[in-house]
Amino acid sequence: IAITLTLWSPVTNAAQINFTPSAFSSVEYNDNIFLDSENENSDYITRAGIGLRGEILWQKASVILDYKPSYQWYKDENDQDYWRHEASGNARFDFTRNTRMDLRNTYLRTSSPTDESDYVNEDAPLDGRDVEKYYQNVATVRLDHQFGERDNVYLAGRYSRLRNVNASTNSNREENDIYTPSAGLAYWFTHQWGTELEGLYSHRDLSNSNN
Repeated sequence: IAITLTLWSPVTNAAQINFTPSAFSSVEYNDNIFLDSENENSDYITRAGIGLRGEILWQKASVILDYKPSYQWYKDENDQDYWRHEASGNARFDFTRNTRMDLRNTYLRTSSPTDESDYVNEDAPLDGRDVEKYYQNVATVRLDHQFGERDNVYLAGRYSRLRNVNASTNSNREENDIYTPSAGLAYWFTHQWGTELEGLYSHRDLSNSNN
């Protein structure tokens, strides 16, 4: 269910403002909710939630905010019921026709060890985590400059933070901070010949409650 309300002005420098509320629900059957290879537990999981997306659009900039809280409950394992929160913010600014900056921040608070949200950091998979609350925040910034039809250069930075929330002291709980600066260059000498270079550095601070 989605409804879009648009406030718009024909003036060139005026902002276009959009609000999109939504509602969603799903039912899932999982044959191993704790990811335990020796003691598998199956259950039906129901999820329901609402969402709100807000957009402010200018000619050379934009701000987009998303928030989707939802509640997830189990048919048998009632003690595993929890609230799930996911939110994101995106901002774009065009300094010139060929130079652009993008900012993005995503936040996920969940209890699922295999949450399929886009906010999960692919650099640090969560498979095998205990089903306990944790949150992950990922912030990125990227500056792009295009100086030819297919020629461009970019600088970017990414910071990911994962923390446990009310984790038990005897569980195997990993927390991490990941810093990833990167840069890239694409330059084409002709329409047939060119080069594209990319590089990144990843610094990871990892900690484990049992080590």
